[in-house]
Amino acid sequence: MLLLWSMNERHNRNFKYKLYFDTLPEKFYTSLSFEVGAVAALDGTFSFEELCQAKEHLRSQYDQMFPALCTVNPDVFPPKIYTWENYLWACELWYSNSMKVLFTDGNQKTCLVPVAGFLNHSICPHVVSYGKVDARTNSLKFPLARPCRAGEESFSGGLESCSEDDDMSDSDGSMHMVRGTSLSKHHGIFYYGLPTPLLQYLRKVENSPLHTMILSQSNVEKELVVLENLRSIFVMIDSRYRIDEYRWYNF
Repeated sequence: MLLLWSMNERHNRNFKYKLYFDTLPEKFYTSLSFEVGAVAALDGTFSFEELCQAKEHLRSQYDQMFPALCTVNPDVFPPKIYTWENYLWACELWYSNSMKVLFTDGNQKTCLVPVAGFLNHSICPHVVSYGKVDARTNSLKFPLARPCRAGEESFSGGLESCSEDDDMSDSDGSMHMVRGTSLSKHHGIFYYGLPTPLLQYLRKVENSPLHTMILSQSNVEKELVVLENLRSIFVMIDSRYRIDEYRWYNF
């Protein structure tokens, strides 16, 4: 429903939040927008299969609704608005700009926060803890973790909620996170300053699970395979798909 709402309100000139939607880009630079050549270049990496499955899932969802809804209710679902391109745009909007917000009633909801959504990400951010409505002021606050002078751009740490736990676990396992290693307290072997869910996923892909965090030859050999795979992915991205720095936060 949120996607359908976003597609419609983007073109609603009387919308309350028209100014916000007007500031959004015509195209998001997430992996969902990769052209065929870029996707094919990922063949052989775990990202390739994951990306193909994601795009296939989104296309399947869209085909289940359209053009059926446009045929039955063309006034409610105008065909020129509810296109596949607009559907993908709405998906990328929520993928790249939404955040989970914990409200004072204890419920956590996924929201679009107009100002906060424009914060660029950095490995040395000003804001590292956010996403909880302040009960006293009934507002969403973004406390600074380090000084920010007047007129200086404030950066976020790229986190989706108010948690600062290094484990970065999520309840449904659907969120994939890469966070700047400077924010981690654990840089030794088996951790490397990276979020645990990411490392567990890489080990699963390589069929190299760690049953114990013991410094043994077997474990070291498994970790070398995982780290080499991780290194090759980012070397390939850096060397073949260099894009403007300002786009990286939506990658």
